[in-house]
Amino acid sequence: GFTPNFKKIENNDIDELIIDEEANILLRGSLKSIINFFTTDNKNNKLKIDKHVKSAFCLTYKSFTTTNIFFDELKERFL
Repeated sequence: GFTPNFKKIENNDIDELIIDEEANILLRGSLKSIINFFTTDNKNNKLKIDKHVKSAFCLTYKSFTTTNIFFDELKERFL
């Protein structure tokens, strides 16, 4: 059977992300950790995220958070 290859990414600056590297899928993470992941140069990361995934995230954030919370997290990330 299929056994997923899960990897926890932990960093003092972000919350935890759960990634299935074998399937190249970001399984879950906090809003803060996902924003940080998408806005950081991830060239050394095994998970490859294309611009379409980033666009989809920006277009669908309202399904799991509010606009105010989303932009508060962005402000916190960059200010």
